[in-house]
Amino acid sequence: MKSKLRPLILLICLMITTFSVAQTNDENTELIRNVFDAYFDDFVARDFEGMASHYQAPLMIIPARVIDSREDIVDFFRLMPIQEGYAYSTQDEVTIHRMSNSLYYLDLDFSRYNEQDELVFEGSSLYFFTNASGVWKIYSIWSNGI
Repeated sequence: MKSKLRPLILLICLMITTFSVAQTNDENTELIRNVFDAYFDDFVARDFEGMASHYQAPLMIIPARVIDSREDIVDFFRLMPIQEGYAYSTQDEVTIHRMSNSLYYLDLDFSRYNEQDELVFEGSSLYFFTNASGVWKIYSIWSNGI
């Protein structure tokens, strides 16, 4: 089940940069994938401190929320409603796109399951990465799973 806003969000992302490459296979792509996989493992484990370690503050949640500190990021994920019976998630499809040398976004299709391995939700998210601090961090997220 794909959100109808997703194509619009992608179009906006592409419009804000002068250079875009469909899927990039450079060393940054591998670094970003490693950061994302560590974040995803923390999400499934519900390790809120670990999750927050992969974000920079302020964090922009699209459509209209800014989270100003790491502590508030931890609280956001701790209080984020998630489907009843949620046990784990899977990454169904992941592509990483280069917007510029220091800006990338990761496009994720995911599924959430309960303890009986029954599907409880399918969704998609866009994670925007920057290495402005010297390490790759997520600075913005759009998701129909939040």
